[in-house]
Amino acid sequence: MTILAPASGFYQDVINAYNTNLLETAVSELESAWGTKKLPIPSDMQAPYMRLVRVPDMPNYEKSWVRYTEDYLSIVSIEIKIN
Repeated sequence: MTILAPASGFYQDVINAYNTNLLETAVSELESAWGTKKLPIPSDMQAPYMRLVRVPDMPNYEKSWVRYTEDYLSIVSIEIKIN
């Protein structure tokens, strides 16, 4: 058991380095291909092996959040009474 603990830590470091390098390469490729950037999330709030890359606007695609907001606003009625 004492031999496995250092070996386990070594392989964890190797896996971490590989995954981080792979992630940064993928982000760079997507940014280059799409002409966008990753979202500015503070490093202390990022998941270890996940980054968010902005998706480019597509002219023939309706943004779903716009439709959802319009639908929501057409349903919701806010009434304010002033005395």
